[in-house]
Amino acid sequence: MGQVNVRNNVTADVTVKIKGPDTPETSGKCHARQSVAFDLDKMVGWKAGDQISISVHANGGVTRHNNAGQYQPGREYRYSIDGTLTAFAINGPK
Repeated sequence: MGQVNVRNNVTADVTVKIKGPDTPETSGKCHARQSVAFDLDKMVGWKAGDQISISVHANGGVTRHNNAGQYQPGREYRYSIDGTLTAFAINGPK
């Protein structure tokens, strides 16, 4: 299954949004020091080679983006949110 896992290592809740070029945006809440997962096989429109775009918005009003990774069916992509609430980065895929 094609899956994206995002691990939140900061001490605040964040909203994780994921989108491909021809897919509607999907979002999920990621609580402090927990994970959120997206099953891309269940999201209509993903095709091999599509760019995975992740946007993370933290409670403090900070937003970060990561466009690393091209979707391949059956692959698992792991990202982590590291740093502090006002100075964090999205790292991955791992």
